[in-house]
Amino acid sequence: MKYFDVIYQQFEKLEKDQEYGVLDKINKDDLNGLRRVRNYSSHDYDNIENEIIEDAIRNNLPKFKKNIQEVLKETKKELCQNLEKNVDYFVKKQDILMPEAKNNLIKNIKKEYEILQEQDIKLDKEYSKKIKNIIKENSKQNLK
Repeated sequence: MKYFDVIYQQFEKLEKDQEYGVLDKINKDDLNGLRRVRNYSSHDYDNIENEIIEDAIRNNLPKFKKNIQEVLKETKKELCQNLEKNVDYFVKKQDILMPEAKNNLIKNIKKEYEILQEQDIKLDKEYSKKIKNIIKENSKQNLK
């Protein structure tokens, strides 16, 4: 039952961080069920019916896990697509961008790329190469 509490706390963190894009992708019935089981186990501990908890573990958690795995996969894909879009835009418009806009875009590309690396999310080799070149060229220009 402690695991229900831990899982619930993680979703509370997402809510506090206003990660509604992620939360919207998660089945609302699953989140409500998780909240109910967590509240039940935390506030009415003496009257817990093991059958209810067992049913949630056997029937609800596997579906919930699958939903979360799909959300993670989709979110990773979206992160990659957003970064690729920024890289394509930069490559196409770098000669006409104002210096401040260009620097901001480079910073965003670098930051998004670092986030993907931290999460061990692999980009297409072509985009990885482009990003490394963008960062390398920007570093050279800053040195001048």
